[in-house]
Amino acid sequence: MLHDDTGKNNTWPWMLAALLLVCLLTVPRMDNEAFYHDEGSTLFNAGALSSEPWPFSSVLEKNAEHSRDQALGWPVLVWLWGQLVGWSEAAIRALPLLASLLSLVALYRVGSDLFSPFAGLLAAFLLAGSSLFLVYAGVARAFTLVTLFAALSLWFYWRVALRSRPPGIGSGAGLFLSALGLLYSHYFGALLLPALSLYHLLFVRKSGRWWRTVLALGCALLLSLLQLPVFVPGINRTLNDDILRGNALDATELLRHTLFNLANGLVQPGPVVSIALLLFIPAAILLNALRRRGASGRENLLWLPVFTAFALLWLMLLINALFGVVARNRIRYLMSLWPLTALSLAATFQLPARQLAPPLLALLLALWTFSGFQFSQSRDYRVVDHYLVPSQIHYVYRVLDNNMQPGDLLLIDLEARESDPARHYDRWLSRPYRVLDRGQEDPLADILPLHARHPWVWLLYRTQDRDGVRITTAGLGRTLCDVAFAVEGFTLERLALPGLPCPQPPARFDFGEGITLAEPDVALQDERLLVDLLLHSNDAQKPYHFSVSLQLYQLATQRRVAQQDLGIGPGNLIPLHGEIDIGPLSPGEYALRIALYNWESGERKVARDLVLGHVSDFHTLQHIFLD
Repeated sequence: MLHDDTGKNNTWPWMLAALLLVCLLTVPRMDNEAFYHDEGSTLFNAGALSSEPWPFSSVLEKNAEHSRDQALGWPVLVWLWGQLVGWSEAAIRALPLLASLLSLVALYRVGSDLFSPFAGLLAAFLLAGSSLFLVYAGVARAFTLVTLFAALSLWFYWRVALRSRPPGIGSGAGLFLSALGLLYSHYFGALLLPALSLYHLLFVRKSGRWWRTVLALGCALLLSLLQLPVFVPGINRTLNDDILRGNALDATELLRHTLFNLANGLVQPGPVVSIALLLFIPAAILLNALRRRGASGRENLLWLPVFTAFALLWLMLLINALFGVVARNRIRYLMSLWPLTALSLAATFQLPARQLAPPLLALLLALWTFSGFQFSQSRDYRVVDHYLVPSQIHYVYRVLDNNMQPGDLLLIDLEARESDPARHYDRWLSRPYRVLDRGQEDPLADILPLHARHPWVWLLYRTQDRDGVRITTAGLGRTLCDVAFAVEGFTLERLALPGLPCPQPPARFDFGEGITLAEPDVALQDERLLVDLLLHSNDAQKPYHFSVSLQLYQLATQRRVAQQDLGIGPGNLIPLHGEIDIGPLSPGEYALRIALYNWESGERKVARDLVLGHVSDFHTLQHIFLD
């Protein structure tokens, strides 16, 4: 039961479940995807690329130079956060995750205070299961900060202007700080404040509390004017962006895409429905406003989030019609609307929802969250609607960062360089790099005079371009030492000058006791899976006690369909070669896995994946698709 007969609040365990659910759906991908273009831009402004101290003034200067249309708060916060926890993908993305969890807590508190703990719980789950919210809970952008300050602004506004108890100094300060946070987080999201001010003007009795609210919001607005020197040029640049204005959605399209995202893709209204909503919403608001102006003055708390949400939506539609700033891939700009919508729906439907049996309610909330997560992970939603192109190229750059030596050269094939993550990550390296453009008449013209000065060249390319890249780079006359790393979609090789002995390849798996395994080279040839391994041991006699097991699993059934065990002799650097016949296998996706066994005890040795960070006694080397 969510409430017993005494009215005791039993919703907090459910609230903890909502927080845990968001963590479970977000944390696994925080380190599994490279920074996207917009994340990289913020990190650049915040000084992540600098090896020297990066003062606060540099953050402001870079933001004004490169991101004039962005509010100052987020890069400053990332700058502070990066100084504390570091600049890795997981560390930086912990900040929006923290903001998302605090957003849910704040919304739960708003719903509890205005309506009931049950309404607060429903609102928190509706927001937690939103596809847009789940996406940006794990992306280093300001949008979960927007939802946090939107919920806090509404809560502190109620405490200052509407609560029966007289407000204290803390409530006024909270309203000022939450409004200021919204203004410094995102310009478009801050339209919530004019919408809230409109409610305040129309429906709240003029008194000392009314003026105290105006003072708090006014002070926040005045302090936000410090952004004007950057804001005005940013607006001018946006207005002169013909491509953006050409892609901007009209009112019906914007409303349609907003509802589509709010509903996790379950509902997609057509143009007729969108136009009907455009006509119905303002008429309903106007009629209700006229009715309330003649009412007795008793505050209807449900009207607060409902009116503010509709007023905010219309302000957003109006600003977009005037300036053309919201394209299909910018629906996230409407993020401050999400907490208000969740709260309005929760307050409206809390009574029928309360009649449901707890297991049924839990099932419905779980299905809602699952639909949001599934929708948020679809390629069309992430790539087309948000330009979030999944990439694991950051693992490659970690290998480079740990293994490139002074005098090494990185050669990036243009097709790999064209991906947004690669363009961002090559700026992180302190080593020289060149781009290989195979479309030129002589791709090596600029590289041949340069490469001879570098003992080793690291070659990065898309795995699908392997044959073309190797044919082109054969003109360098270098020796392929090893495939240093192969991650989904990308390959990194190390090439040595003729006659130069190849260095020991970088370790991929560390089994402890001085035993490491380099990045395996996996290839398909004549219905055979070829696997080349290189094992290193500090103690030449220790490998004798172990064997390597290569196992192929069919992912659809999680059944092992092939296995090969490779004995290991004594030595410090031991090459191993495995072959698995895949001719009899049916089409589908398979996983090649590896384990190191002590053949005397039968024990599997635990290893750490030095690139991905996983610790296990059974690691997946590569996913293989057979057709």
